[in-house]
Amino acid sequence: MTCLQPALSSHRTVPRAFVRLGALATGVIVTNLSAPQILVALIGSSFGISTAQAGMVSTLTLLGYAAGLFLLVPLADIFENRSLIGLTLGCTVAAAACTALAPTPSLLFLFVFVLGAFCSAIQMLVPLIAAMAHPSERGRVIGDVMGGLMVGIMLSRPLASFIADIWDWRGFYAASATAIAVIAIALMRRLPRCSRPRA
Repeated sequence: MTCLQPALSSHRTVPRAFVRLGALATGVIVTNLSAPQILVALIGSSFGISTAQAGMVSTLTLLGYAAGLFLLVPLADIFENRSLIGLTLGCTVAAAACTALAPTPSLLFLFVFVLGAFCSAIQMLVPLIAAMAHPSERGRVIGDVMGGLMVGIMLSRPLASFIADIWDWRGFYAASATAIAVIAIALMRRLPRCSRPRA
């Protein structure tokens, strides 16, 4: 089934509020990829494992992200994007919640790998939002969304440290799950029901 976002054939401007929502979404999601580096000591202390072992949380999160880029992102060329993004974000929320509740190091390692994989939703959102924009404004829209991504990367460590000081490392993942859930609901209300980026 050929299914292209209607804005591609029109001259409508993508609402600034929606672009800002996309930037916020990418910024919040990406914190899960950088924050583990600052949480390693707390995780190790929580489970009674060495810092080197706890460091696997960061490594596995990034390996999961790489797996997501390879296995999940190409699905955006096959399946209807709104549904795919909604499902991926839902899985991201579930993985973050499971990470916050992980009872053992082994399950924690599994959950962060899965969380990293579903964080690849970032690379589904960016091209879709770009495709929704008219060619004359596409560069600005991409820049705005990627700006949100960069801000998320820069703030991830201080944000994780701040939240962990208040609620421990599990609090960060619980907060991440909550924030992504709220953003996912907002995105599902705004994304077109029939959408697939066109090369």
